[in-house]
Amino acid sequence: LYSLVFTPSVITCANPCVALSPSSTSTVPVTFTISSPPPTQTATVSGALMCTPGPYTMTYMNQFNGCIGTASTVVPQNVIPPAVVPQAPVYIPCGSSTVAISAGTASTSPTYSYSWDGPPAAGMSCPGGTACATSAVNMPGIYNVYVVNTANGCSATNSVQVIAGSVLISVFGNNTICSGETTTLTASGATTYTWNTGANTSSIAATPTINTTYTVNGTTTSGSTTCVGQTTIDVTVNPCIGILEYEKELGLTIAPNPNTGKFLVIINLKQDAEILIFNSIGQEVFRQNVRNGKNEINMGTLAKGIYHFNITQNKQPLSRGKILIE
Repeated sequence: LYSLVFTPSVITCANPCVALSPSSTSTVPVTFTISSPPPTQTATVSGALMCTPGPYTMTYMNQFNGCIGTASTVVPQNVIPPAVVPQAPVYIPCGSSTVAISAGTASTSPTYSYSWDGPPAAGMSCPGGTACATSAVNMPGIYNVYVVNTANGCSATNSVQVIAGSVLISVFGNNTICSGETTTLTASGATTYTWNTGANTSSIAATPTINTTYTVNGTTTSGSTTCVGQTTIDVTVNPCIGILEYEKELGLTIAPNPNTGKFLVIINLKQDAEILIFNSIGQEVFRQNVRNGKNEINMGTLAKGIYHFNITQNKQPLSRGKILIE
């Protein structure tokens, strides 16, 4: 009897083909034909290279008596590359000379190796920029990493953008108001601020008459380093014509109020709406869809205080008011 054997034991990125041969303890000479999976290839010599995974068959004939036999085997394949996740830009903190970056592999494995390539003259805490999934870097720019799974030779690439000397500015506030109303916009993330309105405070009271974009620049100084960041917020102004009359049709009830963060919203609606809850500085802290009739609201463990709510439908305001959590 003959069997069909192959080396190496699996098709990989490093070894895309295997060598197939008949094997037997018998010394009886045979002729043979090895057939691959589709698209079918055949071979009649030992050590034939085949590069398709799957079932292989061999038909062989005893040269002394003409008897025919068959043998089969399955060639496995492992060509899965390391999974990587796109990385968001990384900021070198203001006043710091380094920041940590990651190769972004979806999982860690002792068989993974890493090769980094950064901007010219960039320094990395990982010696030579190799063999490390994470590294501290000291320059802005694009850092590319080449990840290889040494178990199968398959590879993947990823990149990280490093940005120096920046502060990340955030702005909170109610960005949808009725005409004539005022919204408080509050910036955070820096130590000093400059708005395109000319204000130099972290918070401004805005009463736009039309849809308006507000821009704020933030500055932080650490030692001899000054870092600047910028962001914008768009405030939409709705005419809200007839909102008071429509509120009567809503038959809105918030009960109990004051409450502990759990209350009912009872409302007459022809289609679903949404309730949005804001804290005292205009940050949205909760939202939930509401339907016609009774709606149970549970805002979780919010701190005690006064909160503002907006009920909107297709981004158009229906009603607004205050909720007191005690």
